[in-house]
Amino acid sequence: MQGARHAIIERAHGDNESREATSGETWAAPSSSRVTECGGHLATKVATIAELKALKKDYIPEVSEIRMVRRAPDRPIALSEVDARYVADCLGAVEASFGLVGFPGVDFRQIPARALIGKFIDWWRGLEPATEVQREAHARLPGAIRLLDTVSALMDEQARRDRR
Repeated sequence: MQGARHAIIERAHGDNESREATSGETWAAPSSSRVTECGGHLATKVATIAELKALKKDYIPEVSEIRMVRRAPDRPIALSEVDARYVADCLGAVEASFGLVGFPGVDFRQIPARALIGKFIDWWRGLEPATEVQREAHARLPGAIRLLDTVSALMDEQARRDRR
């Protein structure tokens, strides 16, 4: 279980700051998304401990999962209203059903895509649902992961075209 725990701790304490949006992106906030109050780090540590307890199994990430995380931009991305609602609802359902707090003190629209898809992959592979509510929330994760990966791949392709 050390690998998954290490990855979670690394993400919880890593660079999770929001950056300003480039043209056409409506979501990003120009300010830092890191919790900066005196108890902010404590809230992050408590959320990380709860997540570590919820993860029931360790896993070795597949190459495709690593590529999805690397492809996602390390900033918030613009999603359509419907897609944003789907991903936010998925995040909320997993947090509520498993008793987790994925991104304490951070507004959903400020979460970097890389951190979000990484968290969803960790939850998909590491959480073991025990109740029907948990199974339903857990079953939504692959759809949200694919949606975020598709948007990331499209952004990557557009950036390559623009460089030519």
